[in-house]
Amino acid sequence: MKYRSNWWGYCLIVLLLFGKNVDAKTLIITGDRLNLRAGPGRTYDILDVLQKNERYEVLEEQDGWYRINVEGTIGWVSENGVTLASSAQIQTLLAQADDYFIRQQFTTPPGENAFDLYMQALEQEPDNARALARIAQIAKTYKTWADVAYQDGDRHKARIFYERYLYVAPGDKDVETRLKQLDEQPEASANDLRILQLRQQPMRLSADQIVRLINANQFHHPADWSKYGLAPSLTGSVRHDYAQKEAQGVQVVIDYATHLMWPQVVPEQAYRWQDASKFIDQRNAAQFAGFSDWRLPTVEELASLLEAKKTKYGLYLAPFFGDTPRWCWSADLTPDAQSAWYVSFNSGGIQQQPLEQAAFVLAVRTFNP
Repeated sequence: MKYRSNWWGYCLIVLLLFGKNVDAKTLIITGDRLNLRAGPGRTYDILDVLQKNERYEVLEEQDGWYRINVEGTIGWVSENGVTLASSAQIQTLLAQADDYFIRQQFTTPPGENAFDLYMQALEQEPDNARALARIAQIAKTYKTWADVAYQDGDRHKARIFYERYLYVAPGDKDVETRLKQLDEQPEASANDLRILQLRQQPMRLSADQIVRLINANQFHHPADWSKYGLAPSLTGSVRHDYAQKEAQGVQVVIDYATHLMWPQVVPEQAYRWQDASKFIDQRNAAQFAGFSDWRLPTVEELASLLEAKKTKYGLYLAPFFGDTPRWCWSADLTPDAQSAWYVSFNSGGIQQQPLEQAAFVLAVRTFNP
C-alpha cells in the first residue's frame, strides 16, 4: 500500500513538471466580432460574441479551432478571426530588445534596434508593461538629449534627437513647434565647432604641466585638484561631436571635435602599463576595425573625454562607452618614469600610479574627416 501511495505521488510530480504547457499561447481577436461556440465547428451553438483585441489563453487546439475560457464560459473560436502570440516568442523579442536598449541602439540601425523589437512585442501583447516602459524610457532619453543639445546651441544634434523623439512618441505639440523653429534657423557653420588640436606624442609631465594643459584646452575636470592650483570641480568648454559607427564589424565612436576615433567597447581586463602597449600592438597586427594605427592616448586626448557631470553608468564619460573604462592608462609618464598618468572616469580627473599597477586600455587613432 505504501508503494502504491508513493507511485501515485511520483506520477503527480511528473504531471506537474512535464504536463504543463511551458510555451503558453495567447489568442488575440483580430476581427470586429467573433463567435464563441460550444464546440470546434460552425454547427455548434453560439455562446458569446467576442470583440476585437480581446485576449485569451489557449487551452486546446483542434482542427483549426481554439478552446478558450471567457470569464468562466468554456468555448471554441475559429483560427480565421484570431492571431496567436507565444509567450516564448515575446520573451525572445524582449531579451533582444533589452540588449539593443543597453547598447543605446534605440531606433537605429533599421531592423537592429530596441524600438522596432519592442513594437513587435506589443503587436503580440499590446499591454506588455516591459515593452511600454522601455519605449517611454527611449522617448525620455531622446527628449533629454535634444533639450541639452538645444541649450548648448547645437541645432543639428537637437533636430536629430527631437525627430527621433517624435518618431517614438508622436504628437508632442511643443516639440513639433521647436522643430519648426529649428528648421527656420540657418544651419551652424563648421566654424561654430571648436576643433581641439591635441598632442599625440607621449611626454613626461609634472603635475604643474597637467594643470596647464587642462586650462589651455578648457577640459572638464570634476575632481578636486585645488592642491595643484586647479579650480575644484572645473567645468570647461569642451563640446563633442560624437558619431557612433561600425567599422569591419566593430562599433567605434568618432569625435569630429578632436578628429579621434575610439573603440566603443573597452576590454574588461585591466593591464599593467607596459602590457597595455603590447595589447594594442596585438590589435594592430589583427587590423582591429580595419586599422593598424591604434595607440595608447596621450593624457590630453584621454582627458578630452571627461564629462562635466556623471552620466548613466556613474562615470564622467559618455554613456555609449559602457561601464568598463573606470580608469584608463595614458601614454604619458611622470618625470621620474616610475609612474604613468591615467584618467579616472570614476572620480572625474587625471591621476598617476606606478607602472606595475593595472588600469584599463582605451585605445585611440587619429582620422581625417
